[in-house]
Amino acid sequence: MLKKIEQNLIRVKSIENFIESLESRIQIPSSQNCKIVLFEMTFGMPRFIAYSFFLQYWKSQGYQAIAYWPKISPRSLVFTNRIIRFVLSRLNIDNGKSRPYRIMRALGCSSFIFAGQENVRYQDRDKQFAQVQRLSKSQLLSFSYREILIGDIFYDWHLNIRKIGTPKFASPEFRSDFDLFCRTTDWWISYFQQNDVKALHVSHTVYDQAIPVRVALSRGIQVFLVSGDRNYRITQENLLSDREYLYYEKDQNLQFQYEVSMERAEAAIHKLVNGDKDVDPAHAIVSGFEYSGRLSKNTELLNSNKNNVVVALHCFGDAPHANGTQLFPDFTEWMQEIGDLSLRTDFRWFIKPHPSFTSSDYVIMEEFLAEFPNFILLSPSDSNNLLIEKGADIFLSVHGTIAFETALMGTPTLSASTNAPYVKYDFSYIPSSVEEFRKYVKDIPNLISSFKPKRREILHYYDIHHLRSATHWIWGEQTSKVLEYVGGYLELPDSPKTLEYWLQVRADSSWLDTLARETSDFIEGEKYLHDFAMNDLARINKKLEL
Repeated sequence: MLKKIEQNLIRVKSIENFIESLESRIQIPSSQNCKIVLFEMTFGMPRFIAYSFFLQYWKSQGYQAIAYWPKISPRSLVFTNRIIRFVLSRLNIDNGKSRPYRIMRALGCSSFIFAGQENVRYQDRDKQFAQVQRLSKSQLLSFSYREILIGDIFYDWHLNIRKIGTPKFASPEFRSDFDLFCRTTDWWISYFQQNDVKALHVSHTVYDQAIPVRVALSRGIQVFLVSGDRNYRITQENLLSDREYLYYEKDQNLQFQYEVSMERAEAAIHKLVNGDKDVDPAHAIVSGFEYSGRLSKNTELLNSNKNNVVVALHCFGDAPHANGTQLFPDFTEWMQEIGDLSLRTDFRWFIKPHPSFTSSDYVIMEEFLAEFPNFILLSPSDSNNLLIEKGADIFLSVHGTIAFETALMGTPTLSASTNAPYVKYDFSYIPSSVEEFRKYVKDIPNLISSFKPKRREILHYYDIHHLRSATHWIWGEQTSKVLEYVGGYLELPDSPKTLEYWLQVRADSSWLDTLARETSDFIEGEKYLHDFAMNDLARINKKLEL
């Protein structure tokens, strides 16, 4: 209990200094018009910094800023949680470290709202649920409630909060979750009808956090995903963030104000393969090149006269549709299809858990292995390049980073999503339908023998997709220095040291002016991605010793 109180109440010097700097920089106009801008209450020190520039813009235009709590898990409606939120939203007592109320106030938010806490009548509940019951899982993804697409975000949210791999329409949990999701959608429809909202600012475009996004877009309200590294304009045409890969051109080096460099990519990959995880944000979290010092015992079984097929699993409830639809409605259905196909092939099948597996993910996998004992279990710590050296011939993934990693070693990956980040490149097999996927699996020996990836394409993809994200818009040329200061990518979001470093950066008024101007241009423009100038390329080259 004392530790929990400390986490929420004991003040942190860097956060206090950051709050003080916000109060001096973001001036709240004396007269505000009736128009509102909404900001999602979220966590992450870089996002608070990014928020400050968006709020500075809207405040200069005379808008009222309101913060809202986005999460709607059943726990969020428990009476004690509502009381805690009520108190914290009205008293200036939290430290900002695990509860963001004081920071959001300092940013200029005048009040707080909590979606779904007031009763809003849920329209045609039984009728809507009966309609859903008649749908297939794939059809559920396209389900619209009151002419607002919510099927895909409900699907992923339900899997995530229930820690399951695929929905069971007849379960009481499915029914109660569906009701809650629709009631919350009703709440947001009512809120936007009663209030003149100009813009919505969010941290994610998936799960329950996307409900206000979908409702706002249906009413023509601007929506921005704001973070410390990238910003996105969300529209009816682009409902999801982080999909600029759909615009990649593999034969063009200058894209998004970024100059692709093969030399830089080669140098970074050399570091990755040799165990340096902190080269880019994605591999700092999980790297298929990471080697624990020994391979699991079952890797010895890769030596055989049969084709060795490794199925690289995904975390089952980790937003399967964050990139859009895939060939199968979820990761479990994909895995089940592979299991069925394995019984009709003469390959040696291996299965590798994702390094970020939770206990519930292992339960789902164990159920699969009980049904398909022909699969040989590998360890999540077995590095992909060493598996290839041992004899892995091909990998299967839905849309994982592993496709790029194995291609570097001259080994193919068969993907299962036309929305994979590397869809514009030819270093992975990407079938366009379930039927084509089945044909590809049956034809694995030919896929292996005919795979001849172009290294230039692999390097191009790695540079524009992974190294481009190594420069964050709020830091610019200071990106590498702040990473060194806080201890790397994994420490950046939550460490108060991030704010310590920002207070040094903000001493450069010209840099603040640059960020304010870029923010204004992005808000007033039409671009999907805030493709800020990559001023940090010289820094990246220096770090990679080019």
